[in-house]
Amino acid sequence: MRSLGTTAFWQSYRELPTGIRDAARAAYKKFLLDPAHPSLQLERLRSDPRFWSVRVTRDFRAVAQRLESDTWIWVWIGSHNDFDRRFPAQVALRTSRVLLMKILFLGGTGNISAECAALLYERGHEILVVTRGRNAVPANYQAIVADRKDASAMRAALQGVRPEVVINFLGYDLPDVRVDYELFNGVVRQYLFISSTSVYEKPPRKLPLTEDAPVGNAWWEYAQKKVACEQWLRQRGEEPSFPVTIVRPSHTYSKRWVPNAVSSGSYTFAARLEQGKPVFVHDDGESPWTLTAAADFAVGLAGLVGNADAIGETFHITSDEVLTWNQIYAEIAAALAVESPQIVKVPTDFICQMAPQLTGTLKGDKAHPGVFDNSKIKRFVPEFRCRKPFRAGVRESVSWLREHPDQQNLRPDLDTLIERVIRAWERRGSD
Repeated sequence: MRSLGTTAFWQSYRELPTGIRDAARAAYKKFLLDPAHPSLQLERLRSDPRFWSVRVTRDFRAVAQRLESDTWIWVWIGSHNDFDRRFPAQVALRTSRVLLMKILFLGGTGNISAECAALLYERGHEILVVTRGRNAVPANYQAIVADRKDASAMRAALQGVRPEVVINFLGYDLPDVRVDYELFNGVVRQYLFISSTSVYEKPPRKLPLTEDAPVGNAWWEYAQKKVACEQWLRQRGEEPSFPVTIVRPSHTYSKRWVPNAVSSGSYTFAARLEQGKPVFVHDDGESPWTLTAAADFAVGLAGLVGNADAIGETFHITSDEVLTWNQIYAEIAAALAVESPQIVKVPTDFICQMAPQLTGTLKGDKAHPGVFDNSKIKRFVPEFRCRKPFRAGVRESVSWLREHPDQQNLRPDLDTLIERVIRAWERRGSD
């Protein structure tokens, strides 16, 4: 990195109070070591993307032009008031918290991540998506083809790419995040790890759940690995060169899903209802649950991206709408125009006995109450509000999946599993 100052910059610098000049020198030293350090709040100017501003103190900033050769030409330094007058377009940018950054998605075409990438792109960010090449990446994004679990392949694919923010939707085990640390330590200004609300202890000790509720899931390996990733990242996040934010979605669905307790990523559950076949609900169906539209989740996540106050913090992002499973299945049936759905109530223990593969998702998640306090995310991202009720969201999903039958992911094995559990329960009742 090369760093130079114009004559005008040095003239402005000499006119600053002594304490501000000292703060500017300290900020400059920090900048040389790590331009993406959260305390510097490096922001690209909307008025001219060639220029960037850096925080000196709470009331003073500096502006530099960044050249292709990673040379920075410092052109101005002064108070926030002077900054707002000199760069008026940046005032609106800072108010809306849009920082125009290069954002790398590890997984950007999935159920939740696609909505997040779309919103951040709409807000003016440059979107890069790591993909194996199996799923189409929108033409407006930059696709980076690599196996994200292969550090050597990732390093080669990312050569010359310097993302300012990395959002990891594909971190399922410790080796995944260790690869990311190796690749992005000292490179990014923020690393967001997408965890899960399934990390909370089951059953919960207190409702609604807050981010400081105990974690530890005895039933689900998926959640256990997420906990391990969170703990490891928190330790790395204590290093200033790897600023971490942890985000926990709950049961979140896009138009590609009809969410249910068996397999939300498959239309099989909905197809059985359409065909007049029975489905089961665990226990009496009265356990409260939270379903969040991916478009609403995206607003919360976008507000954390580039937010220096979010560094070192953990957030869950969920809807405030709470429904019982009976209400959820009634809404699904209504969206399908099924007037008399056949819904069989089966104890969770029996379901898991007949279908052990559901133990994690039921005993480790959906068989317990899922109700969340979202005051923290609303405090950090005031614009976050969940505006799509499940009644509207599930109708969008049903409509879209009917129009795109190739995306329904129908699974004969799942159909067989549901049938087997119901028939076994009915036989037990008749014995």
